[in-house]
Amino acid sequence: MKHADSRDWCDATFVPWQNGSRIRQASWAKVRALDAHAAEMDRRYRVYVDCDWLDPDVAAEDFAALLDLIGSCTRVTFLLRTARPKMWQGRIRWVRDWVLSQLFQVEIAESVLDGWRYAYPNDCAKALEYCRTKIQKERQRDYGWATVANLACAWTNGDFETTILRDGTLVEDYVPPENVEIGGLVTDQETVDVVVPDLLMIPAKVHFLSCALRESVDLGLRSLTWEQGATWRSRWILLPEEVRGIGPYASLVAKSGVYRAHSNRFGALSVDASNGLETQRLGVRPDEFECLGGVDWILYAGECGLTGPAGQLNVREQCADAQVPFFRMGVPHSMRPEPLSQN
Repeated sequence: MKHADSRDWCDATFVPWQNGSRIRQASWAKVRALDAHAAEMDRRYRVYVDCDWLDPDVAAEDFAALLDLIGSCTRVTFLLRTARPKMWQGRIRWVRDWVLSQLFQVEIAESVLDGWRYAYPNDCAKALEYCRTKIQKERQRDYGWATVANLACAWTNGDFETTILRDGTLVEDYVPPENVEIGGLVTDQETVDVVVPDLLMIPAKVHFLSCALRESVDLGLRSLTWEQGATWRSRWILLPEEVRGIGPYASLVAKSGVYRAHSNRFGALSVDASNGLETQRLGVRPDEFECLGGVDWILYAGECGLTGPAGQLNVREQCADAQVPFFRMGVPHSMRPEPLSQN
């Protein structure tokens, strides 16, 4: 368990854009310098992206540039937080389609299309690599669009008409970037109940919450245990199909979707279901739901209301009870390449 005043949750902060517009290129260059230094020192750096990475006002080109930075700086772990986790798939697919349109608008578009249609009709990855090679030879772009398109396709489970290959094998599941941790911003109980399940639906190896609270909240961090021995990391579960009650509960229906589960008096799990008139709790079996996993660590960003120290204590106690690492936001050092070059 980390102490509340620990600042080792990140090594540096990075603000790629403000008010929807990309800021100076020097800041982006510092991230690449940090990645180069990490390679020299054989270590990793953790960089907190201090803005909403899914900001809908950000232009496609700027969003693509961020994905390219993530794909090329493999020694940097990017901590991406958002208040809009439900938008992630739409935004990734949107920038993927935009990038592909850019690939086909350059002077060599005709040869690229011919290569796609005839040489690689069922091999998306090779076709994109073919595009990238051509673009590099012609020096049409400053960064690799094909890298962005490949990253986006893999992260969204392909969603492509052609087969996607990765190292010669089919991509049959979501393949998130190895160097990202996805976070959600919560401010009150309402945002917790909306943001957390949407956050856990984003494919990523690590999920975290950034808490800027206006009130005390229940983050739902504790694991749930069924009396027959099964244990789940969190209360957040997905019902792929609707579940109907039986016997005296036959009128209850829990529609497909994400739920915060509860332990019931029978030692099983229950979700809120409706019979059209009122909401009651309906028991669900392990074969009827999928656990969304849990939040891996908490960043306490402070209070934006009247919670005061009690709000921080409440979150810290929940983390201790669930054995989830707790960090309090301090002021991590800014990225300065000068000291890095001296090491």
